[in-house]
Amino acid sequence: MTKPKSPKDVPIQLISPDERMPIRLGAATFYTRRLTAAREMEILLATAAPADANEAALKWSHEAQQAALLDEVLVDWENVLGKDGEPNPPCTTENKAMLPPAARRELIASARVALHAKGNREEVEASESGNLPSSSSS
Repeated sequence: MTKPKSPKDVPIQLISPDERMPIRLGAATFYTRRLTAAREMEILLATAAPADANEAALKWSHEAQQAALLDEVLVDWENVLGKDGEPNPPCTTENKAMLPPAARRELIASARVALHAKGNREEVEASESGNLPSSSSS
């Protein structure tokens, strides 16, 4: 019987920009890509409300951020019905916005989690920031 590897024994795998991960929600399958912390920050900053924004502007900014994040991570789908019941409408920005809010949140969260699924969260975050841990042992 093989002893399970500790997180320190598992190599960090490079992320392919073409990688697609299937996420099942109900009978539908959604294909997402990983959302790196750096890319998420770019999107959030690009859609952020000004510091002196009123409540309506803050709400719009949050909705714009969620829409932009979903547009980034969701690349295709199967077994989805369009607003008029047509099967498998195109996976466009406009159609993505019509997904139920719970599904949108789940898909964004899944893309974030997928980034950390193969290794230690702190190691992945350190690698993204360029602060790789020292390989010397004490």
